[in-house]
Amino acid sequence: MRFGAIPAACLAAALAAVPAAWSSDDLPSQTLGNWVTERNEAVIQISVGAGGALEGRVLSPVQPAAGTAAGDGRKAGLAPADTARRDGTAHGELILTGMNYDGAGSWSGGIIRDPRNGHCYHAYLQLIDAEHLHVRGFIGLALFGRTQVWKRYHGSL
Repeated sequence: MRFGAIPAACLAAALAAVPAAWSSDDLPSQTLGNWVTERNEAVIQISVGAGGALEGRVLSPVQPAAGTAAGDGRKAGLAPADTARRDGTAHGELILTGMNYDGAGSWSGGIIRDPRNGHCYHAYLQLIDAEHLHVRGFIGLALFGRTQVWKRYHGSL
């Protein structure tokens, strides 16, 4: 028996179901767009990537983050090797990948990367309303993680 055909068939069925799941409610389309992080550090653009999964990309820093060292534009407490990340040069960087729609405004199964330190975490998104998005990064179980509430960004970039 060929075991490769079973996973391929499951993948094809899952990909075929994505448009059908999206058409049952409009919450997936409400998740798309620009969001500002909880600490106002960056604007993240959430869009549909390959295979219908969501991805998020850093568009721009919003303002200098709290903890910025005076005079040199760098965040205090980070190693010198992290200069590019400290200075907000993560523009265009993909930090959220593989988010699959679960229904009722929930997305899971993806990875989120912290651009400040490069660490990757499992991710979960929950659309609270058209203006607020829960973003949770965690290791292993969702219990062991951190949640931010991102707000929709209406400004110009």
